[in-house]
Amino acid sequence: MRYSKLFCKNGDSFIATPHFFISIINQKIECYSKKEIKDYQFIKGVPNGKAIIILNNKKIIVDNIVKGRVFDFLQYIHPKNFNKTSYDNTIRGQFPILLDIDHADVIDKLRNAMLNGIISSYEFDDFNPSYPKAGK
Repeated sequence: MRYSKLFCKNGDSFIATPHFFISIINQKIECYSKKEIKDYQFIKGVPNGKAIIILNNKKIIVDNIVKGRVFDFLQYIHPKNFNKTSYDNTIRGQFPILLDIDHADVIDKLRNAMLNGIISSYEFDDFNPSYPKAGK
């Protein structure tokens, strides 16, 4: 089973499984369905990370995170598609990473697969349709 975890300096921890979000605050365990999560706000990554998780009936402030990937955890509990802006593929002098709007969905899936360890960074480069393939 896949899961993601965050650990805070004060001993609190948070676990995300495919269907549940579990918080352990002051040694009290609370389990929420992922459907109860309305939104989140990423503030800062580790060390001393901070995030706010907004549920249907309460707000959980996760502060002083010392271990875990904060943004990836938040994306795991409540995925947001943040690459739907209008990318301009005509920026001179820059490599066309994440600039091709026609392939944004494919690039998002590839990046998530790479971050989750399903593919390597080399495979990401090979499969990414916006990277030039000269010399291959």
